[in-house]
Amino acid sequence: MPGAVCRFLFVAVGLTCVTGAAAEVVERIVAVVDGAPILLSDIKHEAVFFAMADAGDETRLLHRLIDHRLLLVEAQRFVPDGPTPAQIEKRVAEVMLRFQNRDALRGAWQSFGLSEASFQAMVHERAWIDRLIEERVNALIIVPQKAVDAYRKEQAAATSSDLDDSAIRQILTERLATEKRASYLSRLRRSAVIEIY
Repeated sequence: MPGAVCRFLFVAVGLTCVTGAAAEVVERIVAVVDGAPILLSDIKHEAVFFAMADAGDETRLLHRLIDHRLLLVEAQRFVPDGPTPAQIEKRVAEVMLRFQNRDALRGAWQSFGLSEASFQAMVHERAWIDRLIEERVNALIIVPQKAVDAYRKEQAAATSSDLDDSAIRQILTERLATEKRASYLSRLRRSAVIEIY
């Protein structure tokens, strides 16, 4: 059994909340990625602080966290300097959109028993992954004029809207970024040992 799993095994069997005759599990290991556990609380943190449309779907949240673990290892390997202050601030601003003010955010992390340092570490990890994606995926995307012209021709047949080259290039860049990120993650998943419980 991997050492990290062994250290956290108590989580799966030990942390319960007893009410009357029933016992409710409040923490457990839900997956292990290359020996590193993902906990039920990690899914809850993802839903409250970072997830968007899929916040209520635990299966999708788990897979987001698996991708997060894989990408974080890559970020630590290829971007040793970590995220820039601007990338961290951008992530903090995104989280803040979910809360009325800083006190509400503080109340949310405290309700999970998190310290401000723990919360900041979660934000830092995501900003670090943002930098990895920007430098190793998005920076390599080039949209040629031929692709812009082809897109305009397709759209002309389907709609009356007339986008300029810059807008079309942005649409195509985002589409390619999504495809390249998916391909990158697929490669990482094929080489990883992932166990889901």
